[in-house]
This record gives sequence, C-alpha cells and structure tokens, in this order.
Amino acid sequence: GVTVIDDFAHHPTAVAGTLAALRERYPGRRLRAVFEPRSNTSRRRVFQDEFLAALAAADEAVLAAVFTKASDPIPAAERLAPETIVADLERRGVPARLIDGVPAIRDYLVASARPGDVIAIMSNGAFGGLPTLVVAGLAAA
Repeated sequence: GVTVIDDFAHHPTAVAGTLAALRERYPGRRLRAVFEPRSNTSRRRVFQDEFLAALAAADEAVLAAVFTKASDPIPAAERLAPETIVADLERRGVPARLIDGVPAIRDYLVASARPGDVIAIMSNGAFGGLPTLVVAGLAAA
C-alpha cells in the first residue's frame, strides 16, 4: 500500500526533520514530499535556499502555489518562488513539479502512486483537505 502522512511542517528545519524521520521510519521506500507554502514564514523568499535543501532529501517533490491573502502583508517580490525551487531540484536530479490547485495535486499523486510510496503532505493549514482526498483517491483506484 501507500502511506500518507499529514504533517504540520512549515519551516525549512521542520520540513528537513520530517523527511529525515520518514526516511528512518520507512527505509527503502519512495519518499514523496508535498509542500504548501502557506504560513507567513514559508511564503518568504528568504527561506528559498533552505526549502530547496530540505526538499532535496525527498525522492520527489511536489510544490503547491504560494498561498496568498486578499491583503497580503508579504510583497510579491519577497515571496517564495516555488517554480525556482522546482527547477533547482530538477537540476539536482530530484524529480519535482509545481502544481496549482488541490484537485490537480490529488489527481497527480493518485495517478502516479506506486506500492510502497510514502507521501508526506506538509502545510500549516488544511491544504484544502488534500490528505483526506489523496487517501480517498487511493482507496478508489
């Protein structure tokens, strides 16, 4: 089967710690990191390199678009650039993609799942119910 983990990681240190713990707990299994930049911390470009390093520990990374608010306190120029992280991960040999929207992320994860996968879904919010949607999608597949 596929193991789906819902984790509150929203800082590069927490993402790195979660992925390291999952590597230890599930050795030899494909580790797929799914990350939503949602918190004010995780949405800042200042953490660009740290998120790149943390996500590079996964066998695959899926990034959601940066969560934005109507009156966003973080100027666009200071926001995390997930498309750059994806490109940099690919250059390092880590398959990565930026997928906009929870339904599209769910569809991708379910369609590309393999037995033994560990899918770590990380956000400081509900991520649109993604963990539950992935589990339901896998059960129906």
